[in-house]
Amino acid sequence: MKIPEKIKPILLKITKPEGHELEFWKFLDGDQLTDKLFELSSELILSELDEDTLPKGYKLVAYLYYWEHNCQFSGWYAFHNLKSYTSKIIECYREIGMSSEASALEKAEIAWFESDGDHDKTGVAYGSVENEYKVDFDRFDFFIDYFKKNAHLFYD
Repeated sequence: MKIPEKIKPILLKITKPEGHELEFWKFLDGDQLTDKLFELSSELILSELDEDTLPKGYKLVAYLYYWEHNCQFSGWYAFHNLKSYTSKIIECYREIGMSSEASALEKAEIAWFESDGDHDKTGVAYGSVENEYKVDFDRFDFFIDYFKKNAHLFYD
């Protein structure tokens, strides 16, 4: 297994300043790993690379962490900001085994656009789904566990 050549410049950009290995997911844990995956996500989304052509691990990181980043800073406006990505994002949650989060986001997205961006109605719709991942830190813990157990998804 090897890291795809087209990914290496991005990995170098985010790992070199701290002296981390390119395969940082093997060596980092907790907040350090979460921060690095957020950074990787932003770099992937902003790059010219097509996330859908990359090994699955990079695609998942790109969409999941970019969504979470937008939610942290924009709240439910993330639905508006990332409208062209939401179906891929929701699919990624399902793919990693977070179906309840995917269903909650689907309901919230419908409520957001049907209510012309009403935060309260969107929150109620999101909360109407039984979902053990409503708290962002629970999602981040799940992500770390998932990517640690599925590190092979970062390789060709």
